[in-house]
This record gives sequence, structure tokens and C-alpha cells, in this order.
Amino acid sequence: MEPISAIAGAILGGLVASGVLKLVLDKSLSASLSRILMNNEIGGKAELEYRERQLEEFYGPIYSYLESNKVIYPLWLDGKLKEVNHEVIKMFKTQNDRINEIITNKSHLIDGDRIPEEFTAFATSSKIWNMYCIREDEPYLPEHVSNLPEAMWPEKFEENIHHKTIRLKSRLNELYDKYKIN
Repeated sequence: MEPISAIAGAILGGLVASGVLKLVLDKSLSASLSRILMNNEIGGKAELEYRERQLEEFYGPIYSYLESNKVIYPLWLDGKLKEVNHEVIKMFKTQNDRINEIITNKSHLIDGDRIPEEFTAFATSSKIWNMYCIREDEPYLPEHVSNLPEAMWPEKFEENIHHKTIRLKSRLNELYDKYKIN
């Protein structure tokens, strides 16, 4: 009888051990999956907060300034705002200064590991424009300055801000949907 009870004991012990092993593995797997899901959610929410900050503090304000000038700037260039010429120039200067402040103070919100060349081109161009056009008696760029590549408006800057703002809005909508945020 002993061999049968030894066999039965081994089978019963194996079943108990495999049940315990299965229980331990199930709990370990469940805990690992929970940690992975929690880390993904934390990472996703961190991305959501970062993208909101990018849009709210960096790309959004710059985009607004650039968009608000799309109608006024051509009117001003065509001489249709002569009566308020100095006020328009002051407005452009103020906006240029604010954009430069945002770039300087919020550059950590720019995607990538370096500031794009078009941002530096904007800073250079706008500062040159500001220095010349704020002059009361001669509010314009002399021809020798306006022909300098550094003084020319960097279209790539405007394109960069426009495209990045659109992509950020789209990504935020995806994250809002994912986390059920309205």
C-alpha cells in the first residue's frame, strides 16, 4: 500500500504545488500588468499636461499673435492705415517683444533638443525691425538693411508655429479622448 499512497501523495502534492504555483504566477502577472497599466496612465497624463503647457504657454500665444497680423499687416503695408501708422508699428513691436520673451523664457517647451534655426531667425529679424521702425521720424527699414537676409521675415518660423500648433491640438484631442476628458 505504501507505493500507492506515495504515488497519491506525490500526485496530490503536485496538484497542490501547481495550484499554489499557478496562484503565485497569476498574482505576479496581475501585479505586473497593473504596474504597466498604471505607468502607462501616469506617462500618458504627464504627456497630456506637458502638451497642454506647450499649447497654453508657448505655441498658442505665438500662433495668436501671428494669426492676428495676417489681415492688419497687408493693410498696413498697402498704406491703408496711415492715420494710425505709429500705433500699428507700436503694436507690431509689442507683439514681437512678447514672442521673443516667450521664446526666451519658455524654450524648454519647444519639442526637440535644440531651438530651431527659424526661431533664431525670427528673433534677429524682429529685433532689427523693432529698432528701426520704432523711430518717430523714420519708422522704416532703410533699403540697405531691408535687403539683409537677417532682416527678412522668416516664413519658416510662421510655418513651424502654425504646423506645430495644429499637431498639438490634434494630439491633445487624442489624449482627451483616451482619458475621457471633455
